[in-house]
Amino acid sequence: NSHPQKLALVIGNSEYQTYPKLKNAQSDAQTLSRALSEKGFTVFLAQNITSEELKQTLTFASTQASNADQILIYYAGHSRVENGITSIVPIDGSSHASSKNLYEFSVSQILSYFDMPFSQKTIIIDACLEIDPYEKKEIQNLSLPHKFGLETFLVFATSFGHAAYDGKGNHSVFTGALLDFFAKAEFDICLLYTSPSPRDS
Repeated sequence: NSHPQKLALVIGNSEYQTYPKLKNAQSDAQTLSRALSEKGFTVFLAQNITSEELKQTLTFASTQASNADQILIYYAGHSRVENGITSIVPIDGSSHASSKNLYEFSVSQILSYFDMPFSQKTIIIDACLEIDPYEKKEIQNLSLPHKFGLETFLVFATSFGHAAYDGKGNHSVFTGALLDFFAKAEFDICLLYTSPSPRDS
């Protein structure tokens, strides 16, 4: 079997066209890719990708993950929350309300590419979860993604309605803590299901 047992898709978007550029998203993705590779993952690293490139990347990674036991998806970049649904934003995503939905990919859409019922899936989103200014204020929480099963573990860098901090060094506060966790000799992705998640304070 030529397909990897442990597969990671790591995405870092910094060079946005209409959203503000991000200092650390690319370096976060690069360093995490190396850390995961050292832990036995086959890693696909995508940086500064457009919506069309993201579709192609998800399609390719999902074909490679067809027999994987563990699938990890990490995203650093801008996100948007609307009606409790979190979406990641490619670099050609528009900050204008009229064209937003053409470019964004919800966590549910990403999961739909990896519909392998016997694979453990971990999705890590290092992005702000601030509420869209036009959002109805009665929405108080994030919605669980469609196709969210017991084998799926979802981690956010911050809590609903808050910013995720970029950090003063080469990594965001959250990814710095995540890298420390991954650096442990006894690290196994299964531990994420039973131990406290590193969180941005």
